[in-house]
Amino acid sequence: MDKPFKPIATEQRIALLDCVRGFSLAGICLANLVSFAGLYVMTADQILALPWPVADRIALFLIDCFIEGKFYTLFSLLFGIGFGLQSARAAHHPRSFAVFWLRRMAVLCMFGLIHMFVIWYGDILTLYSLMGLMLLAFRNTSSAWLLRWVGILLLMPLLIQLVWFQTTDHPFWQSLAVVKTRLQAQWGYMGWTLFDMRSSNHVVDILASNVLNAVTRPMAYLQSGRPFQVLGQFLLGYWLAREILPRLPDLHPTLNKLAWPTAIIGLSCSAIYALIKAQTGLPQSTGLVGLAQSLVYHLGCTTLALYYLILIERGSRSTAWQSRLQWLQPLGRVPLTNYIGQSCIALWVFYGYGLAWMGRLPFVALIPLMVAIILLQRTASHQWLRHQPQGPLERLWRAFSYPRPLFAQP
Repeated sequence: MDKPFKPIATEQRIALLDCVRGFSLAGICLANLVSFAGLYVMTADQILALPWPVADRIALFLIDCFIEGKFYTLFSLLFGIGFGLQSARAAHHPRSFAVFWLRRMAVLCMFGLIHMFVIWYGDILTLYSLMGLMLLAFRNTSSAWLLRWVGILLLMPLLIQLVWFQTTDHPFWQSLAVVKTRLQAQWGYMGWTLFDMRSSNHVVDILASNVLNAVTRPMAYLQSGRPFQVLGQFLLGYWLAREILPRLPDLHPTLNKLAWPTAIIGLSCSAIYALIKAQTGLPQSTGLVGLAQSLVYHLGCTTLALYYLILIERGSRSTAWQSRLQWLQPLGRVPLTNYIGQSCIALWVFYGYGLAWMGRLPFVALIPLMVAIILLQRTASHQWLRHQPQGPLERLWRAFSYPRPLFAQP
């Protein structure tokens, strides 16, 4: 008989993974603050008019090199690792696990849609939930074939972008932009820029900008190959859970040898990407330059994220670094609440009905702002976990993911 799949006890959590999640949240926070601050909706003149343009260029270059794309990649690997660990626990009751996972992804999708339309259009949870559904199809795939699928999926963005570069003028690529323009006209926003809408002090204008951006987001995902990249990173995480985590102590020498190659490849590719972006001003260019930019971006994201993962694992074996890494653990135990909480804080700081700092705060100031947000969230997470086993949104997610209500659990 297929037994019901039950949640893991708090004491069974893997502390190392919670530390990596906490580290990832810090990087994701900084990367998202760049968008909230208006970089992608401001004109070149608006950017140059900020108080410290030279310091801003240096800060943005460093963020592009070390942060952009790397931390959501790290979180994608963790997502795949989480699936692998839960799938292994459910080896003797696969049917109930499938039901659990479908419910879990459905609830995550609900959180993502609310986040996307109400709070911030740059949501990643919706894509995670949709790609997460596909993981069930790989449960019985051999480890060797998992790696083959990882390679195929991580190469797909390059193939898609090659097609896009050759067919840029085809109406298909503009189909959702046409829908967006039509909605703008119907809602009375023709002539408004996205900067105008987000810096407005009217909630309706900001909600409208979220909806308009959500309309074109699927095409932006397709052009960048993001869904394939995310699924490939999920499967790489799943492979790590299968092949690396169970034998981690025996593989320490191998991981030590892999650290420098992944660092060199990741940093070299990321530096080239950051240089191209600094010259073009675009995260995704066209032509051969764009194809090269895409290649180094995708390769740099995956290899540098793996290097960060290896670095934290090595640090967890060091007495000197253990306490420092443990400081991140409360953040990583409340990842969903903290991720959406970061968006809420940034919304209040940058948008028109809050402090309205969009277009006014230098980008270099985002670094201390990120530190302040992480300190606040770490303190709040630590205090919350003294009394509750999960964060508030994690508790909701868990309650709706399992067949019976869990609100009564301690």
